[in-house]
Amino acid sequence: MRKRGKMAALSMVSVGIVVLVAAGIANEERIRERWWLRRLASPEVESQQTAAEGVAAIGSSRAVPELLRIGRALNEDGRFSHSWAWDALWQIAKKRKMEPLPIWIEALESADPRARAVAAFAIGRVGSEAEAAIPALVRALADTRGSGRHLLSQEPPQYTAQSAVVYALRQMGPTGRSTLTNAV
Repeated sequence: MRKRGKMAALSMVSVGIVVLVAAGIANEERIRERWWLRRLASPEVESQQTAAEGVAAIGSSRAVPELLRIGRALNEDGRFSHSWAWDALWQIAKKRKMEPLPIWIEALESADPRARAVAAFAIGRVGSEAEAAIPALVRALADTRGSGRHLLSQEPPQYTAQSAVVYALRQMGPTGRSTLTNAV
């Protein structure tokens, strides 16, 4: 009888271990996502960049707000230097079959020159895959509302909406570059 009790207890422990292992395997992606999200919120740029690659690889939609915050941030020189954040957003969008381009095109119509600059920079990071944005980029190039041209005279010069649009058009390949030549 004692032997039977020990066997039953051992069987229960074995089943428990199997269940725990299965639960761990099932939640591995979620656990990894949480870890990457914590690293993404780190003040260290290297940790953020590594985490951006991690959340992009798993297609984490929960990382989008933080990646947007990082992508909009300017470095000490007043330039957008976190292009990897936009790359991660693009990879997440493709992985989740989302289309961020219409949102960025809409942002090009904003009265806020910083929003236009961020949108143009994001479109530029996509490159020739975003050729549908060329007409909106041309309109944004002509948009001088709050253009911030005075920022170019500052030391160090600041990134303006127009310079971001020029960057985006140059990244579009021959079509974008010829459009830029014709627009200027």
